[in-house]
Amino acid sequence: MRKLILLIFLATAIAGTGYYWQRQRGLSMSDELKVAFPYAKPARFYEPTRIHLSPEYSFLENTYSTLVELSPEDASVQKGVAESWEWINDELVFTIRKDLKTIDGLPITAQDAEFSLKRLLVKTQNTHGNLKDLVCGAASIKSIDVVCEGLRSSENKLFLKVSGKSIFILPMLSGIDFAIIPKSSVALKTLDIIDYRNTSGPYYVEKDSEEGKIQLVANQNHYHYSKDIPQKIKLVPTSPSNKSNQNMTGLDLIEELGLGNSKNHAILVTSRYEEEHIKIRCAKIGVRLIPKGMAGFVPIEIEKPNFIVAIVGKDPQI
Repeated sequence: MRKLILLIFLATAIAGTGYYWQRQRGLSMSDELKVAFPYAKPARFYEPTRIHLSPEYSFLENTYSTLVELSPEDASVQKGVAESWEWINDELVFTIRKDLKTIDGLPITAQDAEFSLKRLLVKTQNTHGNLKDLVCGAASIKSIDVVCEGLRSSENKLFLKVSGKSIFILPMLSGIDFAIIPKSSVALKTLDIIDYRNTSGPYYVEKDSEEGKIQLVANQNHYHYSKDIPQKIKLVPTSPSNKSNQNMTGLDLIEELGLGNSKNHAILVTSRYEEEHIKIRCAKIGVRLIPKGMAGFVPIEIEKPNFIVAIVGKDPQI
């Protein structure tokens, strides 16, 4: 049976890869990956302390890193920005990597980690865990200058004094809400992120636009960097609010993303399969057709994809 890779929505698939849109095996370093993205928003829209939907999480997970990460295989806690951690009495002590830098060579430090978590406490909008109650108790954190007794840093160490030595603290800190953001990339007065180039993640924003056409480039200073990941990722907005996309068809999207030809195995599921111009266009760009009514009977073997693509459609049954 011919294997068909089930291409699922970007944000769902990203959890399987963990930290980046993984490339298709065999592509060269110069190849770029185009991703259909449901938001037509500039980079400044994406904020770790204000995540509402999964596309935001996906974008941020590729541009920022957390102290620890969860393995996609068994959900075990893995090294992230912190290369190690240990409990010393009631303090959880993280040792921050010394070799992690932004694309411009700015080191990611324990002081950046302390600042990032303090910033989160001030904004208090994250939805994946309450760090404040665990490390600051009843203290009211209204300013970045307010002291939180349970949060401090020294040299390359970050110290969290956790109430009750919670076993949930490490998995919680793997959430991208707890992203480590270089202090120099944040406006200290407003605490807004103002620099999406110097980030802590495997990718940084090279090109930005108000229409959401964003180009991400791999950060070679990141611990997840590899020649086997896409060196460039272009986000192609598919939001209905984007006027240029309101009349976009499935074939338009396939052409926009360069998914045609037999190599990419693009398949169009449509109820208009008998229309001559549809068949001609599919043949021209190398797309196979499946009648919508037959889609449920086509044998599909689901395997973990080596690359991630988003499917955008108007039919809720597809």
